[in-house]
Amino acid sequence: MKKYLFAIPLVLALASCKKDHTCQCTVGGDVVHSTTTIKDTKKNATETCNEKDDEEQSIECSIIER
Repeated sequence: MKKYLFAIPLVLALASCKKDHTCQCTVGGDVVHSTTTIKDTKKNATETCNEKDDEEQSIECSIIER
C-alpha cells in the first residue's frame, strides 16, 4: 500500500509538466503558415491559443496534437 501512496503524487506532478504545444490558426478553413509554440501545461496552452481567435476575420486557433 505504501508503494501506491508514493506513486500518486509522482503521477500528479508529471501530469502538470510544462511542455511545448503547437498553436495553429486557420482563416476561413485554410491553414495559416505561421504557427506558435507555447511552453506550458496543455490546459494553459489551449487557453492561450484560443485567445488568438478572431470571429470578425474568421480566424480560429487551436492546439494541434503530435
